[in-house]
Amino acid sequence: MLRRFIIPFFVLLLPSIALAQPDPAEFQLIFGNPDGSPLHVGIGELIEVPMWGRTPIGPDTIISMYNSLSADGMAIAEQDSGQCPDTFAVFGVDDCPVTPISPYMLRFGPQFYTNGDTVYICSFLMTTVDNPDFIGQTLCPFSNGCHPSIWGNQDGTRQVEPTMTFGCLYFAYLEFVPGDANGNGEVNGVDVAYLVNYLKGFGPPPPEPILQADANGNCQVNGVDVTYLVNYLKGLGQGPIRGDCQ
Repeated sequence: MLRRFIIPFFVLLLPSIALAQPDPAEFQLIFGNPDGSPLHVGIGELIEVPMWGRTPIGPDTIISMYNSLSADGMAIAEQDSGQCPDTFAVFGVDDCPVTPISPYMLRFGPQFYTNGDTVYICSFLMTTVDNPDFIGQTLCPFSNGCHPSIWGNQDGTRQVEPTMTFGCLYFAYLEFVPGDANGNGEVNGVDVAYLVNYLKGFGPPPPEPILQADANGNCQVNGVDVTYLVNYLKGLGQGPIRGDCQ
């Protein structure tokens, strides 16, 4: 119900008047990291997707914002409202049949004026899907929302659709103890037996991420890890190593 009343009010407040309309390229709205690097996230995790804005050098001051984002349902399970450094923002989710998840942020005041700098606005809170196949992958699930993002100037005579940039998500490997084949947080002889049974086809694979059974850090799980663990547990070799696996 919130969407049906807020959006028409916003459009009425900011009529499109052909008076020296601002250049959209000079107004930037960035979702994600402002430097373009992907956000590092986990599977099934509540994440924060920051919004950053930039206004040109000059007198243009933004007093109202409607920022809309579409999130691909393949990578994002649900939208969990948002957060702001001030209390002037309202968050919701548009009921759009063409986009699985389309959160929006509506903000009236205080003035937003960056003079050419990139400044943090607010964040959307979302939950990623719990899919271990995404671990180690970079996905780009964001795009324009089903309603365009619109910024309005202080006297309500002009509005602009800011130029939008969408960041990506890197699904990082979960925290784990290398060499812990059974996933109980410890490395001992039980892990050797667990790994042997798995490699011989007599037991289940290590819990996700499977590379926690990689004892020597070469980003593979095989018999070499069994030998490595045995030597370590007998005091004949160094401890398990977490590999830099991408």
